[in-house]
Amino acid sequence: MARNKTKILRMLECALIAVLAGPQFVGAQRLKPIPHPVGQPQSTGLAQPQGQASVEGSAAASPWTPLVLLAEVDALITTSLGGGGASAGHADWLQADIEVIRGVHLLTAIEGMKPPGGGPSSVGFWGGAAWFVVPHLDVRADWVRRSTADSVPTNTFLIQINGYL
Repeated sequence: MARNKTKILRMLECALIAVLAGPQFVGAQRLKPIPHPVGQPQSTGLAQPQGQASVEGSAAASPWTPLVLLAEVDALITTSLGGGGASAGHADWLQADIEVIRGVHLLTAIEGMKPPGGGPSSVGFWGGAAWFVVPHLDVRADWVRRSTADSVPTNTFLIQINGYL
């Protein structure tokens, strides 16, 4: 009898967790990815306060089941508040992701940025691999090469462990 009560309590506990946590998991699947601009807009040196805005366009396509192509373009706009002038730039991202075997992804990407206010343009190249160990947990390694006009290119190697709800 006590054993049956324990089983019933455990089943009710699992059902309560599913009811309370279920909407969180569904909502997390609809989150928008963070854009990947090469850098932040450069300061224009103005003493006046500035307003900033961005306008975004993105697309994804899968011409072949294991391949996903992603593209994003953001227009960056900076305005001197009270000064009336505005300057514009853009941040771009193009990525290809292929799942070579189940749970193992290879990716490559190119990013570009032209900051508002006439700063130097920059470009970045990404290459990496991700292994989705279990659902909602991945281990990832990325190599990133970024260059800005009139400066030395930089190379970065990242190793990440990401957990998702």
